[in-house]
Amino acid sequence: MGHVFYAARVPPRRRAALPHIENGRLVLRVAGLEHAERVSLWTHLTLPLEREFARVDDGWLLEQRVPDLDRLEYLLEVTDGDGHTAMGPDPSNPRRVPTAFGDHSWVPLPGYHQPSWLTVRGVPHHHEWWGMSDTPIGDVEAQVWSPADSAPGDDLPMLVAHDGPEMAALAGLTQYAGALIARGRLPRLRVVLLAPGHERDGRYSANDAYADQLVRTIEILSQRWHSSAPPIALGASLGGLAALHAQWRHPGLFGGMWLASGSYFTPGTDPHMHDFAHWDRITGFTAAVTGRRDETGPVGLGEIAVVCGTGEENLANNALVLESLRRRGVPATWGCVRDGHNYSCWRDLLDPHLTELVHRTWG
Repeated sequence: MGHVFYAARVPPRRRAALPHIENGRLVLRVAGLEHAERVSLWTHLTLPLEREFARVDDGWLLEQRVPDLDRLEYLLEVTDGDGHTAMGPDPSNPRRVPTAFGDHSWVPLPGYHQPSWLTVRGVPHHHEWWGMSDTPIGDVEAQVWSPADSAPGDDLPMLVAHDGPEMAALAGLTQYAGALIARGRLPRLRVVLLAPGHERDGRYSANDAYADQLVRTIEILSQRWHSSAPPIALGASLGGLAALHAQWRHPGLFGGMWLASGSYFTPGTDPHMHDFAHWDRITGFTAAVTGRRDETGPVGLGEIAVVCGTGEENLANNALVLESLRRRGVPATWGCVRDGHNYSCWRDLLDPHLTELVHRTWG
């Protein structure tokens, strides 16, 4: 999803107050935007929210009951007199968070605290680049993050992350690893940041060819950077679906999986996604996981942590997959934060859920 961003500046003499809580209500006041005909709130949430701003003397105002969230990430939709709509951050709110689609505005709600590891100085580290060309799915590329005092021949366990560069840049994955290694809460390990490639949706949508290539990729990586322990996979959204699909097709490929907000579409929970290009492939795989004809499923799925935001549309299908895995006897845990389908949500779910998964998997 892309956004057309508008350019808006708040005149110095007309700066509105930061979004804040007043008398039990969330108040968003946007100064300026005099030529707008309509201003509304855009979020990636399924929660009932008031979205239409009202015009006031010094700009636009939206008040509503404080939503059942820890943080609210949002954009503004601004419609001009010709009916053209553009999206962008709130010019009256300096709090910005980078996302895969540009900066978004965000508001901390009562009781929210960012992860403590964000302020911890991590261990020294280095990156190495690796790639394969002319595979059945095209080029495969990765960055490998390692403690600075390690050599490729050192036997270290691996975290293998789908959307790896984005997970590092936007969810702080390698910062988390460095900080918790420094604290002694994680063992020394490597983080493999798998790039999604140009055909991300096709690769990650329960694609047998991708799953088969992933086996070969991990085999080569584990030889180049010695690792005798079964790796732990990380994936969010379609990346979580792809990890579970690869493990289902090749049991034992991973020792454990941290699956965040997986896109496990079903006709019952996700009818609005029916036009997605790989709908049939995804719903077919999800049916295999959640169906009751084979109550056991593949042996060797390993330890699994299913995590999700409570305000996102994938909550229902993640709960369905979790229940199905547990019914099959898979050791699967659940974790959630009150947020939506975004990288900050997944960042906030790394600790303790990935931390505990590491210890369950590798001892």
